[in-house]
Amino acid sequence: MAQLGVKHYRFSIAWPRIIPDGRGTVNEAGIDFYRRLVDCLHQHNITPHATLFHWDSPQTLEDLYRSWRSREMAKDFADYVTAVVSPLGDRITNWITINEITCFTHLGYAVNSDLSHAPGTLVNTNKEVWQTSHHALLAYGLAIQAIRAASPTPCLICLVDNISVTVPISETPENIKAAQQAFHL
Repeated sequence: MAQLGVKHYRFSIAWPRIIPDGRGTVNEAGIDFYRRLVDCLHQHNITPHATLFHWDSPQTLEDLYRSWRSREMAKDFADYVTAVVSPLGDRITNWITINEITCFTHLGYAVNSDLSHAPGTLVNTNKEVWQTSHHALLAYGLAIQAIRAASPTPCLICLVDNISVTVPISETPENIKAAQQAFHL
C-alpha cells in the first residue's frame, strides 16, 4: 500500500475477535493483532481508520438475548468499544462506530423472506425490525461516549450510512406514486 502511495486505510475490527463471547473477557491476542496492524500502518505513514462494527455480531449474544432485537446489545457494544479504544486509542484517531445500519437491521431482519444480509432473521412484526435500528442508533450514541471517555487523544468519530433516494423518472402520477412506495420500503 505504501508503494502505491496510499495515505489512509480503513479496516474493520471484529467484535468476536476482541471479545469472543460478546461480553466479558477480552482476547489480548486480538488486541495485539490490531496493535501490530496499526503500528505497521504508521511505520508506512498510512493513517488508520478503524470500523468497530461491520455486521459481525457475536453469536453468543444472538443466543443469549437475540442481539440487535434487545436493548442490551447497545450496552455490550459500548463495553466492546471501550475494550478496543482503551489499548488502541493512542494509535488510532479516526473511529467509525457502525457500518451501514440499514443493512444489518432492515435487510437483516424481516417479517417476510426478504433477507439479504446477516443475521437473516425472520421476525413477527415490522415494529421488531424498527427496534433493531433503534438499538443500533442507541449503540452508536453510547459508542461515541465510550470513545471520548477511553481515547487519550482527540479523535474523529462517525458512522457510515448508506441511504438511497428514490425519485420518479418523470412527473407522472404513476411514477410519483411508485417512487413514494419505493422510498417507504
